[in-house]
Amino acid sequence: MGQKLLKRLRRNSLMKIMKKFKISSINYTNPDDVTLYRICAVSSFVTASGDRVSKGEFGGWIEKESNLSQEGNCWVFDDAKVFGDAFVRGDAIVKGNAKVFGSAEIKDNAVISGNADIFGVARIYQNAQVCGLAKVFGSVLIKGNALITGRAKVRGDGVIIGGNAILSGDTETYGSKFQIYESVFFEDAIVKSIDDFFSLGPIDGLSITLFRTANNEIRIGEFATCSYYDFEKFMSLGKMSPLFKEIFQKVYSVFVEYVLQDIFAPCPICRGRVNNDPDASTIHCLHCGCSAPKESWRKIAVLSKKDFMV
Repeated sequence: MGQKLLKRLRRNSLMKIMKKFKISSINYTNPDDVTLYRICAVSSFVTASGDRVSKGEFGGWIEKESNLSQEGNCWVFDDAKVFGDAFVRGDAIVKGNAKVFGSAEIKDNAVISGNADIFGVARIYQNAQVCGLAKVFGSVLIKGNALITGRAKVRGDGVIIGGNAILSGDTETYGSKFQIYESVFFEDAIVKSIDDFFSLGPIDGLSITLFRTANNEIRIGEFATCSYYDFEKFMSLGKMSPLFKEIFQKVYSVFVEYVLQDIFAPCPICRGRVNNDPDASTIHCLHCGCSAPKESWRKIAVLSKKDFMV
């Protein structure tokens, strides 16, 4: 008897959930041959970002009611699209021309905007934001205050990005089971494991990150990215403590030597990108065509770190 009463109470409780939207008759078929429907608010509310949604106002596009929760203040704005088994809930927002599909989940106060694409089994939680032309897919969790922007492509298996991390430009992550929690700033970086970057600090209130790029350069990121030589000029202005300078120089030297073990410097002639075929015996520039045996090229990189770091 008690179980039946409990079930009835639960059923009645669910029936009392006030709906905030309905699926309108306005529809179109997207390039994936999926029919999407424009949503329409049936009650007024204010989103977590302060945007007011008025009763009768049209929102973005979804395939089915299960794509957007009737609870919370989550919403799909503009021409944003949510389809497949994707689910938006909590106070999350999808807007602009963003697309969320596959089995992706957006919740809490997350914001997806611009022309961003979220798919696969990607999850965007807490206060994370994905915008610009960024793509997040695979088994990836973005959370905390992380920001994925520019043309960044975040993918991988069991990859977690959180904290105050910022991934921008043409940054690309792939690989499996690594986490980025620090207040890092990546621009045009290649990150396939935690060995591809090193975060230093905070020391005297300053934190920086060393990382490698797609052009096999080492960059230093804080609020913007720069080369070692630009950063050295910044240090020479006396805005950093002797302790920070000493630790940075040691970390930098170790990181450079590690990176030089398995990647090769850009072409010393034209600074073009070079092949990194592990089975090749010769390194050649993909731009001007000059070449040298691997060991010779590596020695050039070690002796000419300025070319490597610019």
